[in-house]
Amino acid sequence: MNSMRKYSLAAGIFYLLTFVSIPTLTLYSSVRGPKFVVGPGPDTPVVLGVLLEMIVALAGIGTAVALYPVVRRQG
Repeated sequence: MNSMRKYSLAAGIFYLLTFVSIPTLTLYSSVRGPKFVVGPGPDTPVVLGVLLEMIVALAGIGTAVALYPVVRRQG
């Protein structure tokens, strides 16, 4: 396996990790409720949503870093 294939594989894996953010729309539904701030709202979905968003942010950075050597060779 040559180095360009390794970089491309790593970029593909990071890109697939960016789809982790899809369930966050349902996890944040409790935040949009009218009594979340003043009442005892459920915090666990919000914490899980934040963790998923952090994974997506790191995966986006990883995708860019992994693709840089491939794109640099082309341009």
